[in-house]
Amino acid sequence: MIVLGLNWIRAGLMWWAVRAGGWADWCSRQPETFTWRILRLPWIPRVSLIWTVTVIRGLWGALVIELLSLKTYRAEAARIRALDAPE
Repeated sequence: MIVLGLNWIRAGLMWWAVRAGGWADWCSRQPETFTWRILRLPWIPRVSLIWTVTVIRGLWGALVIELLSLKTYRAEAARIRALDAPE
């Protein structure tokens, strides 16, 4: 997404959103795990708990992990742009 010109914060948030959605679906198919038990809770506590975890993980990923990787991302984006540039 960064190579396509998307802001690195939005690209990170999109990546974490996809991870969170996949996590919920994958874990709903794994019986007798902690996550499976959370997903069996009634609707209101389940949704509030899942959204809380998703927001915390998203902020952690977007703000901390992405900031640590920003230099690498920019270098890779510059390398790909140079390869795609017309000669």
